[in-house]
Amino acid sequence: MANELELAAEMSNSNPEQAMELLSSIVKRDIRADDEDGIKMKEQAILNLGKMLSKHGKAEELGGTYQVY
Repeated sequence: MANELELAAEMSNSNPEQAMELLSSIVKRDIRADDEDGIKMKEQAILNLGKMLSKHGKAEELGGTYQVY
């Protein structure tokens, strides 16, 4: 998951739509309650996705992001 976060960060300027899709897929994953690293990565994906959606004027999708989590 960490590699996917890095990849999304690299793509954020060159291909923001694909980066947002990748972050969204991370957000939608089920993470075990005892998987601290997985939870931290998912939280980071939520933050990064929120920033990107806000930056690209996708406010409606931004609200849906937090409902998924």
